[in-house]
Amino acid sequence: LKIYSGTDNVEVTDGNLVIGTAGKGIDFSTTGNATGMTSELLDDYEEGTWTPEVIGSTGTPTGVTYNFQGGSYVKIGNTVWIKMGVNIAGVGSGGTGTLQVTGLPFTPGNAGAYQEPTSMAMGGRWVTSGNAGNVYAFVKNNDTKLEFRTMASNADTGIGYGELQGGGASVGTWFTIVTFYHV
Repeated sequence: LKIYSGTDNVEVTDGNLVIGTAGKGIDFSTTGNATGMTSELLDDYEEGTWTPEVIGSTGTPTGVTYNFQGGSYVKIGNTVWIKMGVNIAGVGSGGTGTLQVTGLPFTPGNAGAYQEPTSMAMGGRWVTSGNAGNVYAFVKNNDTKLEFRTMASNADTGIGYGELQGGGASVGTWFTIVTFYHV
């Protein structure tokens, strides 16, 4: 550890700077404060992967298979950024209700019925062709799920689990999402 005289700079010359107590971090409280500021402590950072699973809101399917299924995340403080991609090989059986993806790496906080922001679900090969390009997902409040919606025909409605199509990588329903939420 080096402390430079005259500059007040600190340098870690080898290894990591380790915060040894939970809930502690880098304190930015000497900076200017915006109205409504609630914290200036950066107390968490994490990177990792997660596995998105398609389910129905009223019936969990069995036997779902994927051509591709993966996700990653970065958590900075109370904000979680997620990326995910899914390509459905087989829809399984028993999936009913609104299409959801479960497995988010952290449980979202309580922000009302849904958390903002929504995210566009970029993808295609839905059963109803009018849904192509009109699908988005909300982070479910206090739940590790995304819920899929559509604005097809200018109406906000849930995407049914039955909209999924299975097949080879070029035929099965696929979607990707990049979004963030708060814990």
